[in-house]
Amino acid sequence: MRLVPRLALSSTSAYLAHPLRQRHRMGPEIGGDLLDRHHVLAVTGNPPDIVTALSGVGAGRNDLFLQQTRPQRRWMTRRWPRAWAGTMRSVRKIVRDSLVSIRDALVSNRPAQNIIRSGSRAGFIPRRVYYRLPPLGVHTVTSPAGHSFTYATDKSDMISRGVVWGNLKVWEASSLAVFSDLSRKSERILDVGAYSGVYSLIACADGPGEAIAFEPNPKIRPLLERNIRANGWENRITVVPKGASDAPGSARMTIPDDTTAAKVDDAGTGPTIELTTIDEVLHGRRADVIKVDVEGLEAQVLAGASETLGRYKPALIVEALTERSFEEVRAVLTPHGYDRCQHLAPNGAILTERFVHMARYANFLWTASAIV
Repeated sequence: MRLVPRLALSSTSAYLAHPLRQRHRMGPEIGGDLLDRHHVLAVTGNPPDIVTALSGVGAGRNDLFLQQTRPQRRWMTRRWPRAWAGTMRSVRKIVRDSLVSIRDALVSNRPAQNIIRSGSRAGFIPRRVYYRLPPLGVHTVTSPAGHSFTYATDKSDMISRGVVWGNLKVWEASSLAVFSDLSRKSERILDVGAYSGVYSLIACADGPGEAIAFEPNPKIRPLLERNIRANGWENRITVVPKGASDAPGSARMTIPDDTTAAKVDDAGTGPTIELTTIDEVLHGRRADVIKVDVEGLEAQVLAGASETLGRYKPALIVEALTERSFEEVRAVLTPHGYDRCQHLAPNGAILTERFVHMARYANFLWTASAIV
């Protein structure tokens, strides 16, 4: 034996205290007395040998380990926690649904909506607060060029908070400003992945031309059509209820709870949709601006517009969520003379030759030097 600090017995006390290491547990009085009297002793070996050397009693003797504990049954350690976990999930869901119902009831009336809209636009209600409150009904929104238009929304609209409460000053603000400027001198714009139609509505509010909106998602398309009717622009905005791709056909969609992330997916479990191409829809007509936001399939969409890109060189606002997606888009556009790329950052369009990763700013403006 040799003299060591009290800490040297920590392994022994941990061993004796662990309920799964042995079938018996030392009583607190005996254990404390044992450690107090022999706190400067340590014996090389495993914990049972140390106990035997210190007390002269074997580790399995009942006169040392007074309190017996039955081994925990497997059903106690596995089934009960699972059952309780499932119960707690159900309780949390019930509580959450109840709170959401109360919240919606409180903010669904027109006076409350007006207060939230005025407070958020004036800066009195912070973004982290108003982004939890869904706008409902019909609202007036101001475009980047200062023109007003009507925006109708409901609880299924995932971007309505930024559109209505933020008045287009938060959600994709830099992209909308560039798009608005391009729309003012465009005869025809294409909105691929239109969702509720914000880009198409801005094109008609700020520009003289028409818009063609592609939206294959059957859960969201009614929002788009409702907004077109609310502004009386049925003759200016054409809805294409198909997905744009590199070839006509059909495909399945994946529609998650966040409907802004819906996309065409071969392994999708959602509805089957029809596919078309931009060239097929235009039939040789001119396009001045094309906006593409299709959750990673932008290159396929642009591949289906080769005739339009080569002939008219429209300005392109294209989302790129990853570097791979960015390079795929570049590979499609380079043969058509698109040699200028700008990242639509918070402070405006910034010239870049490579992918830029920035949360909430994933759009890039592509243009060709030789514009027709």
